Amino acid sequence: MTEDLLAIPHAFCQECRLCCRFIEPDRQTPFSSRPGLRPILPDVFRGKTDPDLTLVRIDEFDLWQCSLLDPSSWNCSSWPNHPLDCKIYPLVLILHEGSPWLGIDTNCPFSLHISREILQQKAAAIKSTDWARIPAPAKSALIVHLEKEGVDGVVPILSLED
Repeated sequence: MTEDLLAIPHAFCQECRLCCRFIEPDRQTPFSSRPGLRPILPDVFRGKTDPDLTLVRIDEFDLWQCSLLDPSSWNCSSWPNHPLDCKIYPLVLILHEGSPWLGIDTNCPFSLHISREILQQKAAAIKSTDWARIPAPAKSALIVHLEKEGVDGVVPILSLED
């Protein structure tokens, strides 16, 4: 399984936590938190403890927040056993021109501090390891979910098709 993709400074993430907050509970959330998708996902998408990722409403911001994020410390309670989506962020799975791609979420402030070449190298490593281990039926189900995703601020960087 992919280790955390980038060595993002902890203090940097503590100021943001954009990756742990969502506009809608069924969009842009970790795939292993989605009831319709979770049963068919391979283990590569889950953390070692296979956490149950439920989302809770943050009224003052009208956002949803991952329940694994401790609001008092802003730390992930499943760290370092968090799902693949979390490990590879700010890279995200997207649908681009009808096929699965990895893209960089430019909404993540850290994404502006790392070279595109390094991100493409990391994306290629994910494609050759984690993506390659996913069975075809699970890939098809992921693509259906990707069709529902918004991609505002996400720049495609690598096709996952051979």
